[in-house]
Amino acid sequence: MKKIETFEDLNLRANLLSGFYSDGKKEMTELQKKLIMPIISSYPPVDVVSTSKIGTGKTVGFSLALLERIDLNHDLYSKGAPQALVIVPTREMAISLSHIIASFAKFMSVKVFGIYGGQMRSAELALQEIQHVVVGTPVKLLDLIESNILNVKYLKMLIVEEMSHVQNYGFQAHVEEIVKIAKKLNLQICIFGCARNRDTKLFIQKHLRDPILLEDL
Repeated sequence: MKKIETFEDLNLRANLLSGFYSDGKKEMTELQKKLIMPIISSYPPVDVVSTSKIGTGKTVGFSLALLERIDLNHDLYSKGAPQALVIVPTREMAISLSHIIASFAKFMSVKVFGIYGGQMRSAELALQEIQHVVVGTPVKLLDLIESNILNVKYLKMLIVEEMSHVQNYGFQAHVEEIVKIAKKLNLQICIFGCARNRDTKLFIQKHLRDPILLEDL
């Protein structure tokens, strides 16, 4: 795999890079140099585990990677069936992260939707349309999946952001259930902000396949 030093080295879609650079060019962090290329270029898709915290560029890194992996051929995908699912611990993170991803995708034909508590009707309506990326909290996502409103049949990528907070808030069981429902051959699973604890270790052993481990970059 070639050495990555700049975002141009990734050969991302031109419209994705344009959206990302719309407020100015950026320098890559050390984590981004090691994170993005394995996610977008490996086949079968490689799973990723990162203990890196806020300020390392992980959110930008996985946002670019998941947008690069989106298949824009709408005929292959059904309404209410996203290609990427991002699980976050709080409503605030669901709102902010969905806005970040949508801003990077501003020049792409990609729809991003944030799901959190208190919006059942609006979620139902939104999921009657194609949503390429869905960002949401564990309880709400699981509720919509079990209600057959959110379809994970075509999911290509599942990301858990701030896994340590997910665990602290008591949501790991919900995440485990979502993974069990969504898991299939070649589903790429990436978890970020992990704590080095027994629950994380068991989750990795149970659900991930020989993941790349990126620690404290």
